[in-house]
Amino acid sequence: CPNTQRSPYSMAVDRLGTAYSVFADGTLWQISTANASCKPTPYVPSVQDTPFYNFGMGFAGDQNGESLYVADAHFNQNSLGLATLDTNTFTRNFIADFQPELPRCELTGTGDGRLFAYCLLTSGSGSEIAEIDPTTAKVIAVNQLQVGSPNDAFAYAFWGGYFWIFHGPGGSTTVVKYDPVTMSETNVTTLAQTIVGAGVSTCAPQ
Repeated sequence: CPNTQRSPYSMAVDRLGTAYSVFADGTLWQISTANASCKPTPYVPSVQDTPFYNFGMGFAGDQNGESLYVADAHFNQNSLGLATLDTNTFTRNFIADFQPELPRCELTGTGDGRLFAYCLLTSGSGSEIAEIDPTTAKVIAVNQLQVGSPNDAFAYAFWGGYFWIFHGPGGSTTVVKYDPVTMSETNVTTLAQTIVGAGVSTCAPQ
């Protein structure tokens, strides 16, 4: 993307196949999934080191079709809450703090309105997938996973009934499939790139 020297931080994809990516400098870009062309949005970033300067992001279905949800992200610290980001006005609307608290997370959603966070623990190894009430930011349920460590680059998305987790210390990425029914983790493949954003349309197979 032009006029930015920073790398992408997170990504989400809407039902029309348009991707939105927040960069490490807090700017938000609109990106074509057809040809990767990139254009700026009028979104005004938060001041560095304040809430929502960086965030995980994901669409989930709702009564209006779908909404873009964002989760404040700070390295090795708990998140400072959940918000929506309007892709027409590019304003951010705070919902609430996560209850109970969650660490640094990525988000993914489904067409029937479910919202899930994939979060790296702040110490030790492992991670967790939490289902979030998108209207209150309350944590509905949490599943503990073995995959992940606090320093990982990571991304994830829900597709075809499974959670797909991309994680690695940098320079390469391991792809893990998590089955929420059997609660099993399967290493699928390893990629030579660092994956920091994964998006899926809420019209995709659930």
